[in-house]
Amino acid sequence: WAGARLRLVNAEFPDAVSAEEIARCQALARRLGIAGSIEWRTEFLENAESHALLRECDVVVLPHQGTKESASGAVRVALASGAPVAVTPIPIFDDVAAATYRLPGLDAASIASGVEALLGDPIERRRVQAAAAEWAGGYAWPVMAERLAGMLAGLVATAAVPGGAVRSFSRTAAPRVEPSHWAAPHTLAADVNGLAEPVANDLVPASTTGTA
Repeated sequence: WAGARLRLVNAEFPDAVSAEEIARCQALARRLGIAGSIEWRTEFLENAESHALLRECDVVVLPHQGTKESASGAVRVALASGAPVAVTPIPIFDDVAAATYRLPGLDAASIASGVEALLGDPIERRRVQAAAAEWAGGYAWPVMAERLAGMLAGLVATAAVPGGAVRSFSRTAAPRVEPSHWAAPHTLAADVNGLAEPVANDLVPASTTGTA
């Protein structure tokens, strides 16, 4: 992959340790003679711009190592871009397993071989994209709103009130808002920040672009 380029979309965190890490990575790239093949986007970007940069990539890679977090905000940003997403085999990505390509391991050699395999298989990349689109459809605003309405209706219908009575509830009591009146979803639940957790821009993942 002599013509491959690495696009790093990783905002610098306002802490000295972040700037030091970026400087170390840039020094390593110069030492290896590949600095000219890397695009560094370390400024804070709005979600729309991050999505656009990732959408242009052949593969978006999240090479995370072990973490105590229970879910990933970064992978939702990556999925919202529409590009095929490759992740390391750790529990933080289990909830998006159906929507991503799982790399064979956590070490550098495993990550490299997995990325190479995915870059060399356009059919698999399209399959991953299609699976991601189907997964994302389950989190569109109309779907989530209907699901939440059903949960609330069930809770209210069975809630006991003072005196031992059971509160009755009819979902027809309130006017129904048809899906056409809701905001149109943007790939992944209209805005990736509307999913399970807020997404900080410094978590936007790295990606690989421009293959030979």
